[in-house]
Amino acid sequence: IYTLSVVGSVNVYKRQFYRFVVLLKTHDERTHGGTSYMIRILTDSASDILPAEAAQLGVDVIPLNVTLEDGTVIRDGVDLTPSEYYEHMAGCKKLPTTSQPSPELFEKFYAEAAAAGDEVVGIFLSHELSGTYQCAKLAADLANVDNVLFVDSTNVCLGEGLLVRMAAHLRLSLIHI
Repeated sequence: IYTLSVVGSVNVYKRQFYRFVVLLKTHDERTHGGTSYMIRILTDSASDILPAEAAQLGVDVIPLNVTLEDGTVIRDGVDLTPSEYYEHMAGCKKLPTTSQPSPELFEKFYAEAAAAGDEVVGIFLSHELSGTYQCAKLAADLANVDNVLFVDSTNVCLGEGLLVRMAAHLRLSLIHI
């Protein structure tokens, strides 16, 4: 069932992405006089896309907050490597908790993209598991931008990461059209 869910999400996502690209081309001709634009891809750290892969894919990752047993808050995928994190977890008696990123992180990203004339495809952790998706949408309202396509991955980790990788692949294929 999980595999079917991810495949179903990918097919729905591909349709959303291509529909967004058609809108972008129309938007681009209308507002940029035919000049080029960029599609930025944004996700959260629940996608398990590490910094090196994010750089390779040209994807931006907003880190979730992780509160450790001793109350220390770290940025997921930023403050500790996976090896360091699991080494720390080996000595813990209590599992960590996560919390959504602040709207300001999203707001800054959206504003920078809008100022550059770029569009954003934001692929986020399932809204049923976290407030990250809602936080990302709130930030677009706060930034007063309309350059963002929001995708609720309805997944986490592998499923979300696959959708992000698919978006990067589709964006790359647009360059060759």
